[in-house]
Amino acid sequence: DYYAGEVTSDMQNAQSLEELMSYLDVHSTAYTREEYEGFIQSVDHQTVGIGVVIEKHDKGVLISRVIKGSSAEAGGIVAGDIITAVDGVDISTATVSEASSKITGPNNTQVKLSILKSDGKIVQLTIIRKPFTVENVTSSLLYGNIGYIAFESFSSTVDREITNAYNDLKKLGATSFILDVRNNGGGYVDAAEKVIGMF
Repeated sequence: DYYAGEVTSDMQNAQSLEELMSYLDVHSTAYTREEYEGFIQSVDHQTVGIGVVIEKHDKGVLISRVIKGSSAEAGGIVAGDIITAVDGVDISTATVSEASSKITGPNNTQVKLSILKSDGKIVQLTIIRKPFTVENVTSSLLYGNIGYIAFESFSSTVDREITNAYNDLKKLGATSFILDVRNNGGGYVDAAEKVIGMF
């Protein structure tokens, strides 16, 4: 009913949800309730989990960043570690959202992880899930009075965060700006419109 493109007649014969999605574009997907909640939390950079940022790896998910003060940091997890299994279930073929939905969960619950370290050893860790927030907007003043602002998602608060960064950089003497949206995972359309409207 709400698909923006053209819907093929083949969709009427789809035998599964996966097959149905395959008829749409690469940006269309279907989530379970848990996966959808996990996706929304990731867009807003607020979630309950172990406190890591992950990306896809052929052996599981690569930890690209460990949040300061998180339970992952306390448990000895470092950037570059690879999670290969969650609660005994292999995640080598899982998508990032599927892996994320397994790693996250209710506050103060345990999750058992198999971690592949950089030296090739696999260690087993039990981590307690805790609430954490990922910093979305980062900024700095570059040479030539150029204000640099980067952000990782179009979260519900991104326009306010960018406004604060912009004002801080202006006070430091910024006269021109670079807005870096590389590696931005997307988010809310209205948030994107607000950011575009600012510039």
